[in-house]
Amino acid sequence: ADALPELELPYDALLLDEGQDIPVDDWDLLELLAGGGVFWAFADQGQGFWTNRGVSDGLFPFTFQLRERYRCPEPLAKFADCYRPGEHELPEGPIDELRVVRVPSASALPSKVATEIQKALGGGVKHEEIAVLTLGGQSRTSLGLADRIGSHRVVRADSAEASTSIISDTFLRFKGLERPFIIVAELSAAKDHRYDVRMHIALTRATVSCVVLATGEHIDKDDRLKIIAG
Repeated sequence: ADALPELELPYDALLLDEGQDIPVDDWDLLELLAGGGVFWAFADQGQGFWTNRGVSDGLFPFTFQLRERYRCPEPLAKFADCYRPGEHELPEGPIDELRVVRVPSASALPSKVATEIQKALGGGVKHEEIAVLTLGGQSRTSLGLADRIGSHRVVRADSAEASTSIISDTFLRFKGLERPFIIVAELSAAKDHRYDVRMHIALTRATVSCVVLATGEHIDKDDRLKIIAG
């Protein structure tokens, strides 16, 4: 940081979100941008997908834990907690804000997603309130790259039309965003690579309710989903 030039900063404070995703080497630049002024960083390691990133040790003299959650309904948030590291109490039964739908096969998934979209629209949910999230990355998804799901036109999270359209994208590209109604799909695309954190991130994008679409084989492998599916 000593080798970086001094900057005339037009602001009094720097507030950083998603601190758990910042590469370690970037904190020197962020400290410089703070300019010795107020510097707050918000981070949730349970949302951290990259294991080699996080808040730089010793950078902040004080840390605080936020104890209230405002995005997800609490029952859904508690279920999502089951996918965080550590011991968490499993749900005892169904959750009003979450449904798990059994899909007969991977090939039937697009039509099932289209059905869930239509159900939501029929129930009064607006296009711009729906997001379909795949647990796979861009190289392991078909839904996340599609222009249409059934008869429904979909766009990516960074599309100029995203604010008025149904979004279909990867869980990672939607990270940090939210919508009232979330459909989680393509669970097998995670290939068992950090499946829990992928699921946790996807579930916590919902501000009202969430639907998870999975084959019976996948549900049988995940006791948490099995409890909700019944």
